[in-house]
Amino acid sequence: LRIDEKVNDLNVDMQFRHEAFLLFKDSVLALLSAGANLFTIGIMVDKDSLLYQLNSATLSFDGLERLAAAIEENKHTAALAATAQPVWQQGLQTLVIRIPLKK
Repeated sequence: LRIDEKVNDLNVDMQFRHEAFLLFKDSVLALLSAGANLFTIGIMVDKDSLLYQLNSATLSFDGLERLAAAIEENKHTAALAATAQPVWQQGLQTLVIRIPLKK
């Protein structure tokens, strides 16, 4: 687990924190269900978004697609207006969840 120091400085309300926590929890469960057994998680701030990045070298392409679909259908994804973008790189599968930060 890697957390960017900028995350500590975010000023978000409790509803956002709650929905984000539930989305993160559900994404880890979906990652395991998709077949990943080794993975890293990164949480960082990028401009006006909170990025949650799931990386796995043990996840198949189909597993990555199932993971992305599960996250897109998640009710917390909708509540946060988040998006999930699968990225297939040689030897490493990544799902980037982008959550807009409300100003």
